[in-house]
Amino acid sequence: MGDEVCALSTASAAMAAIIERTRTGHGRLVETSLLRRAVFANGWNTSIQLKWGKLARSGAQGGLQTLSNYWPTGDGRWLVTVNPPGLR
Repeated sequence: MGDEVCALSTASAAMAAIIERTRTGHGRLVETSLLRRAVFANGWNTSIQLKWGKLARSGAQGGLQTLSNYWPTGDGRWLVTVNPPGLR
């Protein structure tokens, strides 16, 4: 999910830079962050976790949804898994 959002952000930034270059004659450096895009794409769940220390959803959901979940690790961190697009 984050890869697609990052790709769209990068393409949009590149197009904006091309338009700016056409208008001004000056180029621009375009950067993006996969981590920032992933946090943006998961913003609802991230905000719940940061504000209240709770997860929006956790535990077995049944069926293929079990693959898409939040899992606590032994070192106190969290692992997020997401279903591949063909399994949603």
